[in-house]
Amino acid sequence: MTPERPSASLTRVSATIGVGSVERDAGCIIHTMLHVQCLLAFSELLVCVRRARGRSTAVVGLLVLASAIGFVGCSRGSPSLPTAPVEVVDLVGQFSAAIVADDGGHGEGSAPHVKTERSVLHVPFGWKVTYELEVPADAALVSLETKVLGAAVGRLEVVWIPRGGQSRILTRDLSAEPDREARFGNHRREVGSLSLAAFTAVENPDPRSGVRVIDPVVMAGLPIAEQAPAVAPKPTKTPNIIVYLIDALRADRLGCYGYGRATSPEIDAFAATGLRFSRAQAQTSWTRPAVASVLTGLLPQQHRAIDKSDVLPEDAVTLPELLADAGFQTAAVISNGNVARVYGFSQGFSYFKHLEQVSIGSDVVRSDDVNRAVFEWLDEERREGPFFLYVHTVDPHLPYDPPAEYRRRFASDVDNPDLGSVTMVNELAAHADRVTPQLIKQLSDLYDAEVAANDASFGELLDGLEERALDDDTIVVLLSDHGEEFFDHHGWTHGNTLFAEMLDVPLIIRIPGTEPRTVPEIVQHVDLFATLLELAHLDPPEGVFGRSAVRLWTGAPGEPWLDRCVSHLDIRGRFAIAWTDPHWKLHVRRLLDNSMKTTLYDRVADPTEQQDVAADHPDRVTELRARYRDALERAGVTLTDAEVDAEHESQVEAQLKALGYL
Repeated sequence: MTPERPSASLTRVSATIGVGSVERDAGCIIHTMLHVQCLLAFSELLVCVRRARGRSTAVVGLLVLASAIGFVGCSRGSPSLPTAPVEVVDLVGQFSAAIVADDGGHGEGSAPHVKTERSVLHVPFGWKVTYELEVPADAALVSLETKVLGAAVGRLEVVWIPRGGQSRILTRDLSAEPDREARFGNHRREVGSLSLAAFTAVENPDPRSGVRVIDPVVMAGLPIAEQAPAVAPKPTKTPNIIVYLIDALRADRLGCYGYGRATSPEIDAFAATGLRFSRAQAQTSWTRPAVASVLTGLLPQQHRAIDKSDVLPEDAVTLPELLADAGFQTAAVISNGNVARVYGFSQGFSYFKHLEQVSIGSDVVRSDDVNRAVFEWLDEERREGPFFLYVHTVDPHLPYDPPAEYRRRFASDVDNPDLGSVTMVNELAAHADRVTPQLIKQLSDLYDAEVAANDASFGELLDGLEERALDDDTIVVLLSDHGEEFFDHHGWTHGNTLFAEMLDVPLIIRIPGTEPRTVPEIVQHVDLFATLLELAHLDPPEGVFGRSAVRLWTGAPGEPWLDRCVSHLDIRGRFAIAWTDPHWKLHVRRLLDNSMKTTLYDRVADPTEQQDVAADHPDRVTELRARYRDALERAGVTLTDAEVDAEHESQVEAQLKALGYL
């Protein structure tokens, strides 16, 4: 424990940017601001501050924003400098003045520390870091990111104790705050103690485990978002909603969808009590755009979160946002970084827990780890009233490395412990000549073992709901974002094509009081959005592509159901579109030589889509292309020739090459 130090004062950041040695240089730049465009000036200021402080972009960005608040008049030619200050304290820079204490008996061999060059504060489990601060009104602790390392149920609790006042828990878990922000809730300047304490339910955690806070600062003077008014509960009883998504799960690997191996006894039993959608279809074949479509009711071409660097736009209206506005408590526990906060997927959630590393040295997060985090939220964070909980597990996803128990049951003949590794599968993808039937079977067996392990965790989750008397008041949805390929069309994993092994996904909904049945109509990812809103007694916003499927099992009147799915893939040069209806599948994709290939499948006679019949049905190909175009145009999507008529374009391109133009 370090001795108590004098309180740290907040740095005032105004037009003069009073940040130590930066002040002189920043003053020169601000003088320049009066004579050049504001954007150029802010760019120079950014370079100046980074050089002077050696800090990361996030904190610098806060400082620049602090300056900019008073400087908006410069673009209008105002000669006056702003005077209203924004105050900032850097917790990494002030760490030497903090008090550290082993607060929970887990601290042997570790202690809180900082990495100044990365602006990181690390608090091991069982430790607490306390700062003596003077904070102005409307203060907030803000971080670029807060990560729990080494435990599924770790958290960072932030407490403010004003001098002579009552302690206030600002957040029980900064890592689960959607904006990684904790407001002090003070309406006047206060002096007191700010403590950050790391907790875990894991016994004897690794001394290296704990919570890592990146760019932690306390600041005030920034605009405070208006809080939505409290929503009165509806007279109709509103159920809780849980959406449980198993990443990369093929429908045909579950017993309730016809699989012969006992991979899914828990899911099969669940399906027997709910609505099983026998022809559910994914909107795409990789996680980010698929989940974006589930949460917005929009096609990938509408929400545009389609490539590796794409973010779900802030103006997208999400399911948790609408449910939160209706009085639901909203929470998410995820284990796939493709739907992380940085990609816009925390919109609408009041609690957003991203499990990234549950053991030191391994980034694999299993479904039983996810369960522990879910149960912690249900027991510690859940309030009275309805809740919406999104759960995302990744067991069937590459790498295929199932727990020993399931490996023995489903893949006992796999001798190579590295066979299911990312490296090995990538090598097979690059060298098709090395692929043998035995390798295909062994990798498929490892995948089955992963499915079985996730199935067991899903059963434990259902048991946990029953133990908490929540099962009779909760709608539970089980689905997948996409499937997985095992050389079905001479490829591996996902995100490459839109064939059946990619798009045929499970969808099962259990609704208390609703008789179980099989729903044979095609229902696609985007339809879940409007379906859950109707079950919550809410109307969908205008412009969504998906439709509520409730009338498919209630028999309520409505327009004829459009029995089809439109799917899309566009990621790092891999492009494909697909139209799926009960009889036909149209698949158009770009090949490695940049040409486009169109195939047609009779899904009644050929459900695995192995026999291309496009040459036998040219009129059907033309018809389905037109129907695909019409569907997207009705959705307000402007199609390019490359998306709809790309094959024709490739033919022209080939001709130009033949003529020497390309």
